[in-house]
Amino acid sequence: MALTPMAVRLLGRMASLCGVREDGLVFGLSASRLSERLARLCKEAGLGPGFSGHSGRVGLAQRMVAQGASDAAVQLQGRWKEPRMVARYARRADAASALRWL
Repeated sequence: MALTPMAVRLLGRMASLCGVREDGLVFGLSASRLSERLARLCKEAGLGPGFSGHSGRVGLAQRMVAQGASDAAVQLQGRWKEPRMVARYARRADAASALRWL
């Protein structure tokens, strides 16, 4: 999983404030447990259907496409086996970028 430098700094600060030791896990949670907890929190926050632990990967793809990253780079970071997944998850970013041509 890739994190922006700002996210790493903020997670480190939050961990130190919470007294969590650095062990390569986010708040002591594995990736799957973190994803499950994020999905539950999104539901409890009333964000409605469509938000899950997977939303971060989709957002990553959308942001990379919007910034001009190659499909291969997005596929690598998203850990997708099929190139078509980049188009599937980044479709909203592509639609937004089309607006500048209209």
